[in-house]
Amino acid sequence: MPVQYSPKPIIIQNEDESIASFPMTDGENGKTPIFQPSIIPPGYYFYGTGAFDDITNNKIGEGVQLALKTDGTAADEVEVDGRFLTHVYVVGGDLAVFAGEYDDYCSLTMVSPASAPVANGGGTGNANKVSVGPFNIIVPAAGDGAWDVDGSDMEQGEINQSLSPVPAFDANSAPNGWWNWDPTATPSITPNFGNTGAYNLFDAELKLGRQANRYPLTSGNVTPAASIKAKKILPHWIWRFTLKRGAVAGTAKIAIRLDLARLTTV
Repeated sequence: MPVQYSPKPIIIQNEDESIASFPMTDGENGKTPIFQPSIIPPGYYFYGTGAFDDITNNKIGEGVQLALKTDGTAADEVEVDGRFLTHVYVVGGDLAVFAGEYDDYCSLTMVSPASAPVANGGGTGNANKVSVGPFNIIVPAAGDGAWDVDGSDMEQGEINQSLSPVPAFDANSAPNGWWNWDPTATPSITPNFGNTGAYNLFDAELKLGRQANRYPLTSGNVTPAASIKAKKILPHWIWRFTLKRGAVAGTAKIAIRLDLARLTTV
């Protein structure tokens, strides 16, 4: 009689060492995991929203509504800016059009505000500024700098007061920045004297990229293609939506829903 083997089940762990949970088939010869790819990182919750967070009062979901309306004149342009209290991952979104013409459009630009370290008149600061063209990059100093960077000075949530980290990687995707950012640490922004940090600080506002460029409006709903990999957005950065009316006078109206992943939703 042949030997009957009973193989041990394979256990898959998430990045945080928790056990991964999969839906299972109910076959007669044993259950098999059903793999459903997800772009939401482990430990994060799906968060669909039509509003930013209220940074001033530290309230999730109580900020500016993502609804834009032009005033009816030709070429009118309106903007809505906002932020979230914590870092989020973008996994998709929806643009609902309530009025518009063929040449109306909406754009989304991600903006990093200028970092503003405090001047140190005694030359004992922990940072200096080095010119990189039209603006300066802020680099760590060993107690002999002209500026002070306080990575523990928080505004709200994970947002540092007057500091905005910008990703820094070389052509081989290796980090080559002068600063570290870890929202779970205190201080959350720390110097990296080895120039191997994942972030840099600049003393000017930088446009990090346009996620939607002159996105045309239609008479119905427009859903952008789902992300293959969720994009991490820092809480320091500003989301800037722009609605532009075309050459013909008339009102353009849209509402936007963002599909995000975040650690805290209330």
